[in-house]
Amino acid sequence: MEEILKQLLAFIESQQQKQEILIIETNSQLYQENIASTLESYQKQLRFFIWPSTEYGSAESSQWKEGTILQTHKALMEAMETVDLVLIPSFSRDLLVKGALCMSDTSSSYALQLALMKKKSVVAIDSGINMTLEHWQLQGMDANTAYNNSLALFKDKLVNLGVNFVTVFDFSDFFSRWMKTQLPALFEGKLVEKSEKSADVRTYQDVVGQREITLKPHTKLTNLAQDYLRDKDVLVEYQR
Repeated sequence: MEEILKQLLAFIESQQQKQEILIIETNSQLYQENIASTLESYQKQLRFFIWPSTEYGSAESSQWKEGTILQTHKALMEAMETVDLVLIPSFSRDLLVKGALCMSDTSSSYALQLALMKKKSVVAIDSGINMTLEHWQLQGMDANTAYNNSLALFKDKLVNLGVNFVTVFDFSDFFSRWMKTQLPALFEGKLVEKSEKSADVRTYQDVVGQREITLKPHTKLTNLAQDYLRDKDVLVEYQR
């Protein structure tokens, strides 16, 4: 199977087919270089769109290489139509609260709400709001349990809305699995006509944000979809 994936990757690269990722910047920069390093290792297979957090500086000085900086709302709307993944490399607390309350009064919160309304696959790194990280513990900033619980409640609201949170330490493995599931989908969707059978395959994008899901008896799940259903304790029922 691994050899087949390698062959697919080589073929896709030869056709210059790339997975499109929209990066939403925030005022939080914590561990962002770790995420940039992981993405850089997949540079040949990816195309980046960057929506800068204009309140805190431009994406031109950021970690993302060879990305297209979106400078207008129209450009953001156009990119949102085609991207395969919306990535928030470091989730900030202001975005946490505004996102959970469905507010869109800042650059970052507007892009997040747009992604949620279009039901895009949204992945966020929780380093800016995860008080269990050593970064916060070493500074003694995890001492207020009530404060921490408040952040967790807002995070749960966003999970219900469709945001998949990943820890910075798990991102590399997560993204590796995601790329592997995208290669066959990219091959089927862009290079050959989809068969009726392919409609019985559920990917990560089909299940993310779901609390329960009903599948046909012969439906197959990609590895990343299975991981998500298991990790999030999603209720899975099969039609009879």
